[in-house]
Amino acid sequence: MFAFQAIIGSLVGFLIFIIFCRKIFPAVPSEPVSWGIVFIVFWFVVGYYALPTGLIYAGETIFIKYISIFEPSDYVVDPSALRHFYSDYYRERAAEYRKDVFDRGITLGLVLLIISMAAASLLSMLNLRYLHKCSWAEIGWKSEQSEHDISLVLLVILTTFPGLCGLQFLILDLLENLSNSNNLPGLPLPTDNFLFILCYQIILTPIWEELFYRAYMQGWLMDVFGQSSHPTHSEADGVDQTFGDHVKTFPVIFFTSIFFALMHIAWGPFMIVYFFFSMIAGYLFHRTQNILPCIIYHVCFNAATIFILTAA
Repeated sequence: MFAFQAIIGSLVGFLIFIIFCRKIFPAVPSEPVSWGIVFIVFWFVVGYYALPTGLIYAGETIFIKYISIFEPSDYVVDPSALRHFYSDYYRERAAEYRKDVFDRGITLGLVLLIISMAAASLLSMLNLRYLHKCSWAEIGWKSEQSEHDISLVLLVILTTFPGLCGLQFLILDLLENLSNSNNLPGLPLPTDNFLFILCYQIILTPIWEELFYRAYMQGWLMDVFGQSSHPTHSEADGVDQTFGDHVKTFPVIFFTSIFFALMHIAWGPFMIVYFFFSMIAGYLFHRTQNILPCIIYHVCFNAATIFILTAA
C-alpha cells in the first residue's frame, strides 16, 4: 500500500511541478549539435563493448599469462550469466559472482571496467572538443546557470524519488511472491565493496550514461527532428509558453528512454524503473541543456537503488 501511495504521490507532484516550473525555471534553448549518427554509433560500440572487452582481454593476457600477478580465478566471472534472468544456471552464476567479490574484493576485471568507463567519458568529450571543435558548453557542461539548475534538480529529486523507490519496492514484493529464491534477477551487487560501488556505479556510470544518452543521443535527436526547446513569449503578458515544446520533445525523450532501459535489461523487471528514471532525466536535460543536473540526479538515483536492493 505504501509503495502505491508513493508512486501516485510522486506522479501528481511531478505533474504539478512541470506546470509551475515553466514560470519559476525558464527553459534554456537547445542548440544545433555538430555530431551525427556516426559519432553516436561509434561511441556506443567503443564505450559499451570495444573498450571494456579490449582492456579486460589485454589485462588478462598481460597480467595473468605473462606477468603472473593475478591468478586466473581473479578474472571477472563469465558475463554470459547476465543473459539468463530466471534460469537455475543464471542464479548459480550470480551467486558465484557475489561470492567472488565478497571473498577477494576488487579483482582485475573490476579495475579494468572502472578504467574503461572513465576512458570512454574522457575520450568521447575530447573527440567533440578537438575534432568537432565544440565548446564545453556545447557538449553540455554549462556553468552560467548552475545555481538555477541545481535548485531544479533538487526539486525533481523531492517530487520523483518517492515514486521511483516505491516502484522498486513494488517489484521486489512481486519477485518475492513469484519465487522462493533469494537471488534477485539482474546483475548482483558487490555490497561489501564500497570502493567499487563508489567509483563505478555511483560516480563513473552516471557521468558516462548521462553524457551518452542525454548530451549525445538526446541532443542529436532533438537536432534531427528540429524540436527546439527555445522558450517563446507572449508579447501581451510575457508568460513562458513552453508547454507545446514539452509535447513535441516527448517522442525524443521517450525513444532515448526506451533505448536506455533496454541497455539495462540485465536488471530484469527493474528496467521499468530505469525507463521512468530516464524520462525524468531527459526532461531535466530538456529544461536546462546542462549535463550536470542530470549527473546529480543519476548519482542520487544509483545510490538509492543500491541501498534498496542491498537492504532488501
